[in-house]
Amino acid sequence: MNAIAEGFAPRLLREKLYSNIALSERLFNDGIAVDKAVRRTGLRSLLGPGKDVICGGHKNWVDTLLHEVEVFGKGHVRSCFVTGIEPKAATLEGIQFLIESGVVTVPLQWNPNPGSALEGHRAPTSEWYHDLVLKTYALLRKNGFTHEDFYRCAGEETIINYLYEADGDLLPWERQIYPEPKAA
Repeated sequence: MNAIAEGFAPRLLREKLYSNIALSERLFNDGIAVDKAVRRTGLRSLLGPGKDVICGGHKNWVDTLLHEVEVFGKGHVRSCFVTGIEPKAATLEGIQFLIESGVVTVPLQWNPNPGSALEGHRAPTSEWYHDLVLKTYALLRKNGFTHEDFYRCAGEETIINYLYEADGDLLPWERQIYPEPKAA
């Protein structure tokens, strides 16, 4: 329990973990998520003013994720990137680092919202996002992440879930619904 709580910067979360064994067990079973919108400092302050103060800065975010992997294990920690704001190469560099470190990493599509600081800015093309998702999926597979690892942390239906299914990597309950075809 102490190893879990020591890796988190926010004092309130540490206090909750110390006082709630059931919560820490749920985090281990279900996975834990610490999200970061973007990697670059200037963009972070534009898109999420105050987030660095709350999260303790980029280095603390990375250190926390790495500590969570030590505590909960590979495939039990998730982080999302809002993609389409930074260059694809920079985004993939961050995604690759986290995946290679044991973090299930989910690329999310960025949409400029009316009234936001980037209202009117154009998001990348669907081909750009498609390529990014395929590259992220390839990194997940290369680093041994299963569909179950991804689903445990990401939960919701994403295109990456469908890619796992297309490759025949079904979730346990899906195997009951769609049994392996019998050899002729």
